[in-house]
Amino acid sequence: MTRATGTAPRLSARRAGLRGAHRATGLALLSILFTLASGSCARVIHEHGSRTAEAADQNANPKIVIVQSSDNPLYRLPVRLFMAQAPGEVHTVTMRDGQPPKETLRQIDAIAPALVVTLGAKALSLAQKYISNTPVLFAMVLNHRRFDLSDRPNFMGIELETPTMTEFTQFKMIAPTMHRILVIYGDPGTEALLEGARIELATLGIEVQASRAMDVQDVGRTYAESTPGFDGIWVPNDAVAMAPEAFRFLADAALRDKIPLMCSLSETFAREGALMSVSVDFRNLGSQAALMATRLLVQHENVKDIGVQSPLGGRLVVNFATASKIDLTIDAEIIPFINEIIGN
Repeated sequence: MTRATGTAPRLSARRAGLRGAHRATGLALLSILFTLASGSCARVIHEHGSRTAEAADQNANPKIVIVQSSDNPLYRLPVRLFMAQAPGEVHTVTMRDGQPPKETLRQIDAIAPALVVTLGAKALSLAQKYISNTPVLFAMVLNHRRFDLSDRPNFMGIELETPTMTEFTQFKMIAPTMHRILVIYGDPGTEALLEGARIELATLGIEVQASRAMDVQDVGRTYAESTPGFDGIWVPNDAVAMAPEAFRFLADAALRDKIPLMCSLSETFAREGALMSVSVDFRNLGSQAALMATRLLVQHENVKDIGVQSPLGGRLVVNFATASKIDLTIDAEIIPFINEIIGN
């Protein structure tokens, strides 16, 4: 295969018409992403009832309410696309800091929805404890399994995590010699993800070396004490590992040690110095949620049959400036498979 230097891929990328997207302030957006992971999971005791799906079926133009955990700007694109494609009349309710749950529930009751769509952990926590009859579709929740919805037949949703094999099939294209990755994590819920990752990545010839940090401040010590020999670092969807301070440390360490840093969840990490990221395409997420709503409200499928789905597709973003700094060359034949190139 023809190996490309740091210059050649950039020229090829221009010919391919790959352009960088609008750049937000990096650390500010990382903080926004962090709130997706650290949303409140407070337990509440009031049981809330609402209209049943059967009653909603009588309505030719069913009402849908989107409950947002906050005014997080990451919600805007999925909401806009969902509203453009959803099968009914869509309303939005935004939870506010310090606002009692009863006020949010009052707004939901006033709409009398056939479907409640929750965005973020705080809204899902509210729905888990208060909404028992109306169908609920959750999205944009990091590690939704921590909510244990197994006994809630009225819940369906879209995972925020891109399947591990989907991510690493693309990561391996960029760093084909990678065989052992270090994962520093803090959330106990991440351990289940890593158990599955070990099995799946073994089929790609990749060993997972995982170390737990007690908190963000503990990431540096955990990295220093990790067993040598890893040739890649993976930041999964973990509240500790993707906190701005932790990510900055890992990005600097990866550059210093000339090791590829790979991140899940958001392309922001690639923009801020990681070698690459595979993330959920929020445009697809809004459309996917609208399709699930159509299956429920128009085609009258069962919530359980619709279930919890993996996100459609994934965006591979590669930072060529970082590749140059860690002396990694990227095969020119791979460029057409990269969704976006940074540092071009």
